Amino acid sequence: MRDLATVGAAVIALFVFLFNSVSTLRDRRIENLVRYFDVHRHLFEREGFILSNLAQLEAGTLVRADFDDAQERKLHSMLVEVDRLAVLANNRAVPNSTQIYTFGWYAGRLLPVLTKERGDAFWDLALSYLQRLAALAKEYEATSPGKRHPFHR
Repeated sequence: MRDLATVGAAVIALFVFLFNSVSTLRDRRIENLVRYFDVHRHLFEREGFILSNLAQLEAGTLVRADFDDAQERKLHSMLVEVDRLAVLANNRAVPNSTQIYTFGWYAGRLLPVLTKERGDAFWDLALSYLQRLAALAKEYEATSPGKRHPFHR
């Protein structure tokens, strides 16, 4: 009986361990999504770069030469936030599908504006993230509506 009780306790301990592990992974995923959406919210602040230039981004007419100092500061602030998204993405904190759906369109529209940052070692992370995300967003756009469901989770 003692051996049977030991085996039963070990089985119960294994189930508790597995349940706790799954719960911990789920909690980490939720925490990482919260981090991602916090950074995402900063990118879309009312007076931020993206919303200040949304009409020009949609039309594809945003030209860097027209920027004043305030616009350059907004752009710099946006790039800092994109760096944060890139760090989360590179550490697999957020699924690609979430990134593509929530920021893919903007990534493709922002890349042509980032002329001074190309070749600058300190913006490599942000630029490579935007390039990768823009490419994935093009693939998403080419996907039939019926196959886009995984991106909406």
